Amino acid sequence: MGQIPIPANMSFFIEPELSKHARFAKQGMLNPSIEDLHPDRYAFMYRLGHSSLQDEENLSSPWWTDYQSFISIKNFASRNQISLKISSRVKNAVAPAFGPSDLLFKALLGTMIRTFRGLGRPIESDGRMYFPPNSITQTFIPGLRNWPQKSLSEIGRKVFPTYTKEKLGPGFISLHGE
Repeated sequence: MGQIPIPANMSFFIEPELSKHARFAKQGMLNPSIEDLHPDRYAFMYRLGHSSLQDEENLSSPWWTDYQSFISIKNFASRNQISLKISSRVKNAVAPAFGPSDLLFKALLGTMIRTFRGLGRPIESDGRMYFPPNSITQTFIPGLRNWPQKSLSEIGRKVFPTYTKEKLGPGFISLHGE
């Protein structure tokens, strides 16, 4: 009988860290629940990052997307002839103030992790409201970042041992001049 694996970032789900990270997750999602993601089921995680940041800072962000949500965002972009960036802004309620969202990171999930997952929360930015649909699950992964260097932590390097990065191009339809 094998041992039950322990998530690499388990220490972030024990008080007082649990309450602190739950507050962060609730800033971007409604009613987050705790869920373990195993590499056998979630081989890759996806993130729209920013060319204005170093790769390590992009990779160490706690905000990620699973394959199913990424495909939904990608299909919405294709059906509406908009860029992946705009599709992600619409589906995840990501305002331009968060950054250019012009890079796609695809990271191999190297070990089991514990996450907060839930539907996106509406946000207001620059006088505009962003309302995500109730169809995309957002994923918040505590423990990826080494503060204050804004680089991958030791845990983050285990979680994402390899990644690819691709520059995103414009779509046919823009949103707010993007």
